[in-house]
Amino acid sequence: MKKAIIIDDDKLTLKILELVLSSKGYDVDAFVDINQMEIDDLELEPADLFIIDYNIGGFNGIEIGENLKEICPNARFIAISSTDKEKIINLHDEFENVFDRFIHKPFTTQVFQDALDF
Repeated sequence: MKKAIIIDDDKLTLKILELVLSSKGYDVDAFVDINQMEIDDLELEPADLFIIDYNIGGFNGIEIGENLKEICPNARFIAISSTDKEKIINLHDEFENVFDRFIHKPFTTQVFQDALDF
């Protein structure tokens, strides 16, 4: 079974994405706070997919994604944010080195499903 991790401080977004991913055969772990994650567990059971909110708990998703990519280099990474992608890229050159896709909030489940099919 494929493993997905969602990190977003919006509980409704977490629940919806968790339902969509579960319906697509993913085992899903969802976190509203990055501090809830057990990073060491990823070394034992790497994730295949990460969905990370750009603005979460005093961190930016790029910092989180960079750290997780070191542990799970073969995983796919999707950024979600209400911040415009171009603004994020202007602030962080490394954005495109970390994330495979970007989804602007709010988004529909269809937009999310399309982003999974890459």
